[in-house]
Amino acid sequence: MKKCILSVFGLTIILVCTFLPGCVGEKSDINWNDIPVYPEAELLITRNWTVLPPEEPWSNVEWRYYLAADKHSEGEVASFYEAEMLANGWRDISGPGFTEIREVLWGYHEKIDPYIPPTMLGILGSWGYYTKNDKKDWAATWMSINNEWEIADKIYIVIMQAK
Repeated sequence: MKKCILSVFGLTIILVCTFLPGCVGEKSDINWNDIPVYPEAELLITRNWTVLPPEEPWSNVEWRYYLAADKHSEGEVASFYEAEMLANGWRDISGPGFTEIREVLWGYHEKIDPYIPPTMLGILGSWGYYTKNDKKDWAATWMSINNEWEIADKIYIVIMQAK
């Protein structure tokens, strides 16, 4: 009985998220071919905003959630993304000129949290911010354990792209 109730609750959360205004499944023109995926990572959810608030600096935002590796390998996962993003032509956002855009990208972590199932909420551990194509394309990566440390078993990876 408990499994049935939990399943219905989980399905309800996913359905509510799917029909929230501006939050839909994958329908954007964002290209994911140059974004690395950690080996054996499982894609859990893909979301995008079709209508962004007027104050947003981009016209298109999409993010993906993955589950991968063992909870003890967060450093390894973060190192993978640092190396592979650069290998795929992305530039790390650093220096004083990128402070404002880094804050905008960081703000997206909080904005997209309501669109994920509660079982995926973890403690944010590692992150990276990248740009490409003369600052027309932006990406952010966030990694954390997939639950409180005592019961976590995997690393949860969020990758966001914006144009």
